[in-house]
Amino acid sequence: MNVLYGLYQPDEGDIYIRDKPVRLAGPSDAVGMGMVHQNFMLIPAFGVAENIILGMDRGLLLDIGEASEEIRCLCRIKRGET
Repeated sequence: MNVLYGLYQPDEGDIYIRDKPVRLAGPSDAVGMGMVHQNFMLIPAFGVAENIILGMDRGLLLDIGEASEEIRCLCRIKRGET
């Protein structure tokens, strides 16, 4: 995951996005991808939605309710629900 996120360079192999090879020099090249690091000791009282929200690039304009609903919607889409 760190390679796909651009934190590390691959030792071998290729990364393709939409059937085109790409080289990610850093996280800023991984536009559209986010990383939720799994370190449960960072904020142990937070649930799944709050930990995902921590990684969202929304600055000070974050609406927690709206972000939580967006996460729930994405989870439903992933499970094939409408």
